[in-house]
Amino acid sequence: MPSPQSIVLIYKNSSSIPELVIEQIKSSVPTGFALHLCDQTTSDEERRSKLANTQFVMIYSVPFNDFDVLHNVKLVQLLSAGSDLLDLDRFTQLDIPVANNGSVNSWTVAEHAVLLMLSLLRKLPAHHNAMQNGDWLGHQHALSLGELRDKQVGIIGFGHIGQAVAHIVAGFKGKVNYYSRSRIATETEQSLNATWMPLDQLLTASDIITLHTPLVAETRKMLSFEQFSLMKRNALLINTARGAIIHEPALIEALDQGLIAGAALDTFAVEPLPAANPFTNRDNVILTPHMAGTSIDNWQRRIDYCFANILRSVHGEALHSVING
Repeated sequence: MPSPQSIVLIYKNSSSIPELVIEQIKSSVPTGFALHLCDQTTSDEERRSKLANTQFVMIYSVPFNDFDVLHNVKLVQLLSAGSDLLDLDRFTQLDIPVANNGSVNSWTVAEHAVLLMLSLLRKLPAHHNAMQNGDWLGHQHALSLGELRDKQVGIIGFGHIGQAVAHIVAGFKGKVNYYSRSRIATETEQSLNATWMPLDQLLTASDIITLHTPLVAETRKMLSFEQFSLMKRNALLINTARGAIIHEPALIEALDQGLIAGAALDTFAVEPLPAANPFTNRDNVILTPHMAGTSIDNWQRRIDYCFANILRSVHGEALHSVING
């Protein structure tokens, strides 16, 4: 009987992939494969030994530096969409394809982005926290509460997630503008009722700006003090993409000076966010712990997608969502 092919899953710990999800992954392993887990408690020697004898590597949101032991690897499959922690060029030099999870978490991220918009507009944390403390605010904030209806929502990055945000915003009768390095097809623009704008124009026109672009050299710190200065004083900023897309000290300064009205952030330049970070304890800032793309619903989609891609590799079929050429 032939030996099973090996899959090594590299991840941080149970705070990144809960044990319940690990059990889902184990129960979903295709027939003929053996899954080996490597988290931050696995020794370097054990991890490198497993990698030296595996055909497939699955990675979830951790850096990777063991390139010298990838003697038999046919595919590196990410459980996430983002790849900014990886040196894709090194994998390309080794002729190892790297694939992400496609668009399986797009709707989840989009829902969270819109949730953050609504939470800022309705001052949800302030009202919730007051009620928890036994305080009834009633209509004290009535004149500073807003609606998504008729708001100009500027979407920076218009791939799967950005377009999903446009779908949801349309349901609230918001107006969508977008900026991306290349325009999408005219018929797609029309179906989403979305208008392309140059970045500076989008920043000037938008009531809400939401980030959905990958973190690459061109997008690192793409929003700094100059860009915040272009925004409306009542504008809100949403970031569910990557923290380093924003120059965080400039955002703090913009909030302090009242250049923008508020921000809701799910990602940060340094994670976990330090307790003394200046984003904390602000009435006009909402923070979530880089969980916009996570739900019990999409974890199974991620798992199924990744194992299906591994099976494509075994069967010599075209791989989906290869991101390194």
